[in-house]
Amino acid sequence: MMNKRQVQRYFQMSGLTLRADACEGVLNVLKREDNPKEALGELIDSLKSQMLDDTGIVTQQLLAQVVSQLSHDSQDIMSESIQLLTSFELPRLHYDVMRKEFSLLKPETILGSPQDKIEMFIQRLALLEQRLMRQEVFRPQLVSTNEIAATVTLTPVESLLGRGGVRTLLGMLTQVSYLTRPLVETGVFN
Repeated sequence: MMNKRQVQRYFQMSGLTLRADACEGVLNVLKREDNPKEALGELIDSLKSQMLDDTGIVTQQLLAQVVSQLSHDSQDIMSESIQLLTSFELPRLHYDVMRKEFSLLKPETILGSPQDKIEMFIQRLALLEQRLMRQEVFRPQLVSTNEIAATVTLTPVESLLGRGGVRTLLGMLTQVSYLTRPLVETGVFN
């Protein structure tokens, strides 16, 4: 069993100053340990690594923080690593094309609205177009070479009207039938 004077001496030999309230905390921690000298050495090493300032003064708050980190066992680590997420609270990712960044949206309900379904198809079409534009066939050449490489240019739906010839279109042309609404392009290709 270590006393207050021995604990103070260990801290002074390692270059740390121990406050009186922190000394009582160290003694309480060492009472529970089987090998107090080894535990004190681990505690001092952890305190040195956690100290942000160069004063070397160990406070009760710093000591409590280090002891809680050292006392983590496998059960604590497992409970911290498992998270329970509900679909009511899980935010959705939304990509803003204008800002070119993702944002988090808090869902009001689990079930989506009809507008959500339209947005899903618009985003899916935008992702397909981005993937296609990364392919060599669709990528325009930046430097002109003597070789004539076959590149394909995607044509938006609104520019098909009044033009002849062969055009490449990303999407689907449908004929409007009774009780259905046509899907109007939203300018994804602009």
